[in-house]
Amino acid sequence: MSASPRVTRPFCAIVCPSRVLESASTPAATGRSKCVYATAAGIELITGLDSALAELNETIFAPLSKAERAALRALLDKIDAQLA
Repeated sequence: MSASPRVTRPFCAIVCPSRVLESASTPAATGRSKCVYATAAGIELITGLDSALAELNETIFAPLSKAERAALRALLDKIDAQLA
């Protein structure tokens, strides 16, 4: 992850409306586009997201054995392929 990963304003507003998670600037060269970068608070939130989701998945799927998890994944992949 770079020091200032790009994020979107809608994501920031949904995730944490009370914290400043991004900053924006307009490049002088064109003046027609706007770059949005995560602030230190935004980077902290993004960095912890993967581990939080992994922990949540482990909790949700804890009742399933490894074989049951593999079977569920295969079935979900099958459905996903049909929808694509």
